[in-house]
Amino acid sequence: QISQVLEQIKIEKKSWSEYFSLDANAKYGLYNQLTLSDVTSGEQTETGIQSKDQQFNYYVGVTFKMPLSDIAKKVNKLKILNDNISEKQQEREELKQQLQQLIIKEYFNLVFLSKSIKINQEILQSLTASLMKSERDIQSGTISIESYNTMLIQKSKAEENYFKVKSEYYAQYKNLELITGCKF
Repeated sequence: QISQVLEQIKIEKKSWSEYFSLDANAKYGLYNQLTLSDVTSGEQTETGIQSKDQQFNYYVGVTFKMPLSDIAKKVNKLKILNDNISEKQQEREELKQQLQQLIIKEYFNLVFLSKSIKINQEILQSLTASLMKSERDIQSGTISIESYNTMLIQKSKAEENYFKVKSEYYAQYKNLELITGCKF
């Protein structure tokens, strides 16, 4: 948008050339000419001479025509375009700050999910070890089936949480790559 406004300024600055025009014409042909003169020689007055001549006529001209109101309009247009540039630069800075804030937020979400994966992985490993112990205990008859089922449900919930956090981590990772435009 800033470059568009800069181009509009260039166009406005060059638009003064619209008021100049160059005109040229050339003709060759047979022309009738009438020359009038009051030449007095003695008592006789000559009044005119008509002749036919072949001639080559040409002219070249430069014209400048500009309404006075256009001077004020051009100054105002340039002022408006310069104001647009500063407005667009301010918008760009605001977007830059918003993007920086978004990147920081997304980065710390990624760090949080990374730590959540580790925590859920430790919980899953602990519950897997407890489930293996419960399987031995149920075979030896020291715990009931209900306790074993409870342990089995806890392990399946821990697996579900682990894979959910892991998929959120990878989605966040790709999202951060898209926002920054960098491969990590």
